[in-house]
Amino acid sequence: MKQEFISKVLIWCSLAALASSVFSEDIQKYTVTENTGTVQSSHTWTIQHTVKGIEIRWISPDKSFFSLCDEDGNTVEWRLRDATEDITARRTGNIIAFAGSRSGKKFHKDISIDKSPWFQPIPYALGRFSQSHLDTVVFWAIRPDNLDVVKLLAKRDGEDQITTRANSLLARKIRISLDGILSHFWTANYWFRDSDGLFIRYEGANGFPGTPMTTMQLDGGV
Repeated sequence: MKQEFISKVLIWCSLAALASSVFSEDIQKYTVTENTGTVQSSHTWTIQHTVKGIEIRWISPDKSFFSLCDEDGNTVEWRLRDATEDITARRTGNIIAFAGSRSGKKFHKDISIDKSPWFQPIPYALGRFSQSHLDTVVFWAIRPDNLDVVKLLAKRDGEDQITTRANSLLARKIRISLDGILSHFWTANYWFRDSDGLFIRYEGANGFPGTPMTTMQLDGGV
């Protein structure tokens, strides 16, 4: 069911809210700490501006994700790799086409969407949204757990002071939910640095109401 849309999955769709408008071959490397209940883990992602676009990689102990997108976070290609899956998704017009292998078997399916953007590197795309003049944005995202495509709504929700390991800073808050009549079943919050849209923090329930809260926060001296 769509209300089972898991917050961790959203992040694993390639957590990379890093802002840069200047082309660079340098690879920027970041880490994020995740806490779900009493379980803590650390993940790594990289971002690189290339002639093809922005290449974002998210690496955890058991999965890796790759996204190719433009400066606004619009996704062109996405890839999931783990012990049993190697799946690539590409958008052509209003079709997202999946191809690859799952559990040793060939896999292929096409999903029709509308003209709304596809934001697979969600924190990068919402970081750009946080710096825009828009108050809301509707977008598509893939659930890596079952490769369904869901429609989400992002809204501005004010500003907060967020404390990091280095300091306290002003951050713009963005709330996301399922779009439409299921919007009340699940929500999550992102915070982005006010000055440039850099991802700072994420909070969301890891499943149905009452399940453990997942938090993720950027490490380092921001």
